[in-house]
Amino acid sequence: MRTLEIPKITLRGFYKLLPFLVFILAWISAFHAPYQFDDYITPLQDPASQSLVEWWKQLFFTLRPLTKLTYAIESSLGLVEAYQRRIFQYFLAICSSYLLANFLEKKYSNRFFSFLLASIWIVLPIHAETFIAISGRPTLLAIFFILLSLLSPKPYLKMVFAILAMLSKETAVLFFLFQLFFIRKKTVVTILMVLLLIPLLVRDHFLKLIQYSWSEVPFIIPWWEGPAGISAGLTTMLRPFSVSLEMDFPWMVSALWFFVSCILVFIVLIQIFKKRKTSPLLSWSLGFWLLMILPTQSFIPKLDPLSLRSISFSSLAYPFVCMAIWGKSSKINQKIYYFFAGLLVIYLFSSYLLANKYNNPVYLWQDASSKAERKARPLVNLSYFLMREGKISEARDALMLAKKRAPFDQEIDQRLKAIETVKETEQLLNEGSSHER
Repeated sequence: MRTLEIPKITLRGFYKLLPFLVFILAWISAFHAPYQFDDYITPLQDPASQSLVEWWKQLFFTLRPLTKLTYAIESSLGLVEAYQRRIFQYFLAICSSYLLANFLEKKYSNRFFSFLLASIWIVLPIHAETFIAISGRPTLLAIFFILLSLLSPKPYLKMVFAILAMLSKETAVLFFLFQLFFIRKKTVVTILMVLLLIPLLVRDHFLKLIQYSWSEVPFIIPWWEGPAGISAGLTTMLRPFSVSLEMDFPWMVSALWFFVSCILVFIVLIQIFKKRKTSPLLSWSLGFWLLMILPTQSFIPKLDPLSLRSISFSSLAYPFVCMAIWGKSSKINQKIYYFFAGLLVIYLFSSYLLANKYNNPVYLWQDASSKAERKARPLVNLSYFLMREGKISEARDALMLAKKRAPFDQEIDQRLKAIETVKETEQLLNEGSSHER
């Protein structure tokens, strides 16, 4: 008589599911979160995002045409709710984590550590605006194509994916030039660059964006805050629970962070060019970090130097640096595993808490205004959502606090006057109804 053989259950290969499992734990709670401010502008209001027909009409006029194509496809399919659009967003994020793990394994020959680092990367709280906000898709799509370009074995595929990354978000242009520099057959690729890069740069929207950055932004923020964000943004790795929708420079003023950034970039450049003492893998990783961070946090003036999406874009290099330092050999000290496993738990929990806040805009902006104590914008946005809920007095209190943070902001004055008008109207209506009784 035959006996039934029960197969042994082993954990071999289970680590391959780790990026997917930790992503679900960290970010799935925000799946049904409503649209945020920026989400109304591009996915819902941009002409190229309305349908495939409109996208084709705007192809040579709109910025980030590949990202707009994904919005247009969703609109044509009738997927207009935030959670419906978030399906593709989450799919891209999970695919990116597996591409990252495969690239790390290919470059550094350490399978388990590669998947562990990819799992840590996908639960970094700085990805909140990239994964949850629909308007964060350009960053995520560019990361996805950058990883495909790095993994591709053939030169022409590397360049095709680099071009797609650039058409997803213009800040990937340095990566495109990076791939162009290292490719062997430069004749055909140079022609492709001229044909595809120039139409991107001469777009009307792109030129207006450059003009606005250099003419308007310097009057709003100091010029040094852009490069100051290079080093200040790294502190988010040390303070995961302090990450919010709006962030401010921690511990010291932005001018001091500017000097820290200059020193940091100088040290990184020294390490890159010290060929004898620095390993080639570490030099490559540090160079890639500079490549990713310069277009987003550099001398290009912008309204928010500590934007989560900017830090999310440059974070792709962090696992490369970690692998180059700790995971070069096939055998890693057990303490290193414990250390990174602890980081995984900390980042996962902090991202889970932040993702939950996206379900309630009032709670989200209250959190942002308390963590960015010197910024007025979170309080202005908070007042907007409080007004939508009919909490007029609380909205006024938020604007009064914003007025203390930015005494000369005319927008705050206008909103305060509007609230006073609403309160007077409400009072008159109440008095009228009492007389009728």
